[in-house]
Amino acid sequence: MKWFPFMLSFFLEKMCELIKSGMRTNKGFKEVHMTAMAHVLVEHYGDDISSTQVYNHLRKWRIRRLTSSRFRDLSGAQWCKESS
Repeated sequence: MKWFPFMLSFFLEKMCELIKSGMRTNKGFKEVHMTAMAHVLVEHYGDDISSTQVYNHLRKWRIRRLTSSRFRDLSGAQWCKESS
């Protein structure tokens, strides 16, 4: 499945609403939340989206965030950041 930018922004907006409602995310999202997000996306866009696709999409962004934070922790990256 290809995630388009407008789908990503809608998805992130709904995830933020879920977190603001008081859901704890310190141990990650549960299958119930993935299924709920897939259902919201199906209702809004009409595409057949499964909870596995939602989970994989979140996993992709988690890996990207971890990679960028590792790069930020490198001393050379800090030097470039300070010099610019």
